[in-house]
Amino acid sequence: MADRRSYRFNPLDRTGVLFGMELIQLVVLGFGLVASAILFSSLKFFGVIPMILASIWCFAPMGPLKLYQWTPVMRKWLRKKLAGRTEWLAPIPRSSLEVKSVRANAAVVLTSAAMPPCLDGLELIEVDAPWARRTNNGKIGVVRDNVSHLITAVIPVAGREFALVDRREQERLIDSWGDAIAPFCRDRSPVVRIGWSEWAAPSGVDDHRFYLEEAGRGAKDSEPYLAYLDLLEMAGPMVTTHEVLVTISIDWNKVRPSKRDGTDFKSAAIRQCVEEVRLFSARLEGANLNVSDPLSLGALAQALRARMDPAESLQLQARKHRLPEGTQIVSGDNFMPLAVEENWKFVRVDGAYHRAYWVYEWPRLEVPSDWMGSLLLANNGVRTIAMHYEPVSMRNSQRAVDRESTKIAADVQTREKHGFRVNANYDRAQKAVLDREQEIVAGFTEFEYVGLILVSASSQEELEDRCTEYEQTAASVGVDVRPLDGRHADGWVASLPMGRGVAGRLIKW
Repeated sequence: MADRRSYRFNPLDRTGVLFGMELIQLVVLGFGLVASAILFSSLKFFGVIPMILASIWCFAPMGPLKLYQWTPVMRKWLRKKLAGRTEWLAPIPRSSLEVKSVRANAAVVLTSAAMPPCLDGLELIEVDAPWARRTNNGKIGVVRDNVSHLITAVIPVAGREFALVDRREQERLIDSWGDAIAPFCRDRSPVVRIGWSEWAAPSGVDDHRFYLEEAGRGAKDSEPYLAYLDLLEMAGPMVTTHEVLVTISIDWNKVRPSKRDGTDFKSAAIRQCVEEVRLFSARLEGANLNVSDPLSLGALAQALRARMDPAESLQLQARKHRLPEGTQIVSGDNFMPLAVEENWKFVRVDGAYHRAYWVYEWPRLEVPSDWMGSLLLANNGVRTIAMHYEPVSMRNSQRAVDRESTKIAADVQTREKHGFRVNANYDRAQKAVLDREQEIVAGFTEFEYVGLILVSASSQEELEDRCTEYEQTAASVGVDVRPLDGRHADGWVASLPMGRGVAGRLIKW
């Protein structure tokens, strides 16, 4: 028992720039103080109004946030509302096909006729991957993000009974995952983001029914057949599909084109992405994970369509059995939604309502290796848990540690000098920085990460019920989640396996 390892999460830096305040607070309070000093001589008591307003803006709480933290969110929301960008409807095509298919340097680009603003700049591309021949015939689908300049490939991954093995084996598997992603932390690496999204949704028993029809021909009146049919009826509502997709994103601005590419950074980035995916897949297999070929263009489109509107996932599953083998159920030109409506409390995509949560705080106490089991295995409808990791080079990690250590020490010294209390947050922040530095010196790599939870439902009432359940489930494992009010569309897009993350300014409270 004594040799069991535990894991800890470093707290968010809440020490601020000075006296726990951020730079924007100091600037606004400074302007308020100067304005009040100028106006006090002529307006007397009313001259302090600018300072009072500045203090209210900096410190007044509004729900989980302060007023100044809501300001950029409200500004962006009002700008969208006034511009009419909160509602989007796909135009009805005049013909049966409004898709451009362009072949450029061994890549087929499929561009939808229209995309909602939150998905603007994303394209699905089919590229050559000669090593991916188990299921894809040497072709894979990737996502090109013309806004973030990223090329993203998607790998289906499945675990091997992690919850059933002993604690020592679980720790070894976690170490293997760390070993698989550690090479991305090298200097000048073009890989800027690695992510995984675990999607859970009721799946029904259609696959079992089709198997029963095939295997039970001529025995449909027998007792075993009827008993199995009754079992399927009972188990239907409880059957849940869990699908894990791992993404790897390349920044084409960090790729060095070869002589044959010339100045074509995008083609070089595609080839680099295919090679990085091949090496990453091999490392994941070495981590005792079941790794399939990267998703083909049709499989990627189908996965995106099912996550955009989970109500269609059962229909897509049933359609798979009715069509000839190898037929694309969803293609790169028809996976997009037909309607998107952004609301302050949710985003509606076709017939599905989605609410996104940011993991504001991870467990404060040390946790065992399987601490996320309750959250991942909770059977509460449709939800997605997504993690984004951004590798940090060893040199940048050391610089960040030096900078944070100096800032915290200076802030502590300033508070003590002026008689302010140094609370436990500073002690914990100092210890976290020291632990980070020791780990970096020992050779461990570092990632910046963000966690998202997306809850989906078919109605607003159901969404409220599901969200209440997941908030309680998250709290039971020590996770504090905050809804991305006003930014649920950004959270929804970031939860999709397309490589687009959530900008720091959108989630930094």
